[in-house]
Amino acid sequence: MLTRWTLGMIHLQNICFEIEKFCDLKLTSSEQYVDTRPSRLARDDEDAAKLFQWLSGHNPFPKIDVIMSIDSGIVGSNEVNCHLSEVIGRDMISKMMGKNFENVKFKRKGKLVTLASINSSTVVTSALLWILLCFFTSYA
Repeated sequence: MLTRWTLGMIHLQNICFEIEKFCDLKLTSSEQYVDTRPSRLARDDEDAAKLFQWLSGHNPFPKIDVIMSIDSGIVGSNEVNCHLSEVIGRDMISKMMGKNFENVKFKRKGKLVTLASINSSTVVTSALLWILLCFFTSYA
């Protein structure tokens, strides 16, 4: 099958060439691979250096002791366990092993709780939030 397809491509090329000749068209593109031009590569290198320099002075991910939404600044309480999703998932799977589907039951205390699923009123209003806001609005 591969041989037929490969050998058929020669005939297809001839057909395309004759159609171009008949219609007096050239189906070529001069703007192909614009991203690999030297000027574009140099500009990309300069942009990467600027971004690296800005991130060196403005760490968007500081070390804090709570789970916080980068977008809104909402801080999660001890209920939030989304960082343990793999452990919780493996635990749920191990509890299902050997049971029929109709006998599988999940408990509410064993579920995954995300920042989006809770109503937290604690909002970070410090320079940290300002830095994050500046970062994501200027590079979005």
